[in-house]
Amino acid sequence: MKRNEHLVRLAAGARLLLRACVVTGWGCVATFVLAALAEATGLPEGLVERALASRLGPAAGEVHVEDVELDWTRRGVRVRGLSLGGAQPDLVVEELDVRFGWRAGHGPALLRAEVGGADLRVSRALISGLEGLLDTRDDTAPLELPEVVVRSLSIAVETPEYGDLAVGELDLALLRDADGELRLAGRLVPALGVEDAGEVFLQGSLQGEDVLQVRGAARALPVSTRFLPDVPTFAPLHDLAPAAEFDLEALATWHLGEDVLPTGRATLGVTGGSLALPWLDDPEARRVRDIEMALEVAFDPGAPLALWDRDAWYAVGHARAGWEDVDLDAAVRIGRAAAVGRLAEAWCHAPSLPLDDRTLELGARRPWLTDLWEALAPSGAIEVAYGFAVPRGWTPDDGVIDTTDRIAAILPGGRARAAYVGWPGRDRSVRDQGFPLPLDRVDGRVYYAHRGRRHLAEEISIFDLVGHSGEDEVH
Repeated sequence: MKRNEHLVRLAAGARLLLRACVVTGWGCVATFVLAALAEATGLPEGLVERALASRLGPAAGEVHVEDVELDWTRRGVRVRGLSLGGAQPDLVVEELDVRFGWRAGHGPALLRAEVGGADLRVSRALISGLEGLLDTRDDTAPLELPEVVVRSLSIAVETPEYGDLAVGELDLALLRDADGELRLAGRLVPALGVEDAGEVFLQGSLQGEDVLQVRGAARALPVSTRFLPDVPTFAPLHDLAPAAEFDLEALATWHLGEDVLPTGRATLGVTGGSLALPWLDDPEARRVRDIEMALEVAFDPGAPLALWDRDAWYAVGHARAGWEDVDLDAAVRIGRAAAVGRLAEAWCHAPSLPLDDRTLELGARRPWLTDLWEALAPSGAIEVAYGFAVPRGWTPDDGVIDTTDRIAAILPGGRARAAYVGWPGRDRSVRDQGFPLPLDRVDGRVYYAHRGRRHLAEEISIFDLVGHSGEDEVH
């Protein structure tokens, strides 16, 4: 009797299990049928668009999705043709594959996101939107980052004057290691406008819970101006036709959930560079050569929209080069490194500039220089320093000649010779009365200054000028 009772219970259990399997199977079938109908009617696209718009808020702008495919076997969603930002999208993604799961203590969570082919445009609207998104974030909620894989992400930055400037194409992976820590690795192919642009290799990790540090390093990247817009502002740089390779070391730090833009610093070194002076005869054969340069740059925006603000940048650089038998050195300070009230400052120094026809040519045979040369009949050599300063708030539309401060210092150092033979007249056929006494071993200091945006902009100062005629000293 007991044996029959056990058989009845076993049979009842088997029927219950079979019924559960049947019900579950039909439930799965029904679920897949409903999902297929939903996909056919375009319901998932609308749900994804609304979900992204709700989640990203002001950072999303207009959201458009071309196609959504539900992958039940991997608990994922594949989105194709995603765009954020309206008529001129800030982000366009060819394919986005996301996978969901369960995190202990947090419930459902995004575990992994893979991006295949995308265009990112860092615009003021996007930065402003991200700032608004961070303002609405719950700071008490833990920040759980998913694993992220990005392939072929093209990056450009919107500029106020020149439209979008390409940065390069990025591949990266943010994955968890054996200890569960997030590690970043990737590469950036910079948009330098040349066929072999080199690569910047990236490595990074999560410091604490919400600080991401990324280091970049590159060797022998080519210098080019081809990535600059073909507009009059950059025409002088294009004409210089620079050729060089540079090394790069960089560090960027994001406070995730707080910062829209990272803080960062970088060092850049150039060796063996050259550039052309287009106003010379045969400029390619007479390039400035052996350029060596070291540049240190720091970026700290302070506010999300301060990308182009003077106080967001700090840069200091030094360089040296040679032109024919003339040695040159230079320095530059930009942003916070410049003096108060200035956007940038730069200097160029030639310790021994020959007073021959090459100097006239180096000065592009400008009329004022030609007149000065004919009036003084110089020879020998001098030391020359030239500097200029760009005022704070300056824009390329302001121009250079009338808005920047410039100064030139001439130090004969006892190596120059001259004779005042008379200044050319306006019709260049008559000179004023000169005093053509040849002077040797000329010494002293001569300064020329141009102060932009002033009524009396030009100044000339002469200090302790002295020359020798035989044994006599002339002051």
